[in-house]
Amino acid sequence: MTRQPAGRAARVMGLLNAGLLTLSGAAFVSGFGTLDVHAWLGLTVTAGVIWHLALHRSSFDRVLGRWFEPRAARVRLRMVLNLLFVIDFGALASSGVIVSQIYAPAVTRFHSGAAWIFVGLVGLHLILNARWIGTQVRRSQMVRKSPAPERHPAGKGLSHP
Repeated sequence: MTRQPAGRAARVMGLLNAGLLTLSGAAFVSGFGTLDVHAWLGLTVTAGVIWHLALHRSSFDRVLGRWFEPRAARVRLRMVLNLLFVIDFGALASSGVIVSQIYAPAVTRFHSGAAWIFVGLVGLHLILNARWIGTQVRRSQMVRKSPAPERHPAGKGLSHP
């Protein structure tokens, strides 16, 4: 079976995923420094995660359909990981909003803990989806062949200068 080059939607999703990974890392690191930058990066990552979830909706539906298959242990593991991912990100974003508005040491500690859990979940997510990520990267680097030009019988309808 010949693999087809990635279409426009797959390339957009790949760029979004790479951007999310980069921005998430920047938001995590900026949490140790300037809080204004950290807050804006956090808001940007939140918007990107919502977009990511919307783009991956059809794959979530497929995975839910495979949940009850007998040999779907890896699918179940990914689904549980993704559920933990969404719960932790919701807690992280919510606590981030609270911390940005008021001084609350307990919420700040919770936000910090949720951030470390998020980093661990990102690592697991990348490990479990490494094969898919590699396939998408290879497909995005393929060159789409243009259709072959029509061949005319020699001497018919062709004029040479």
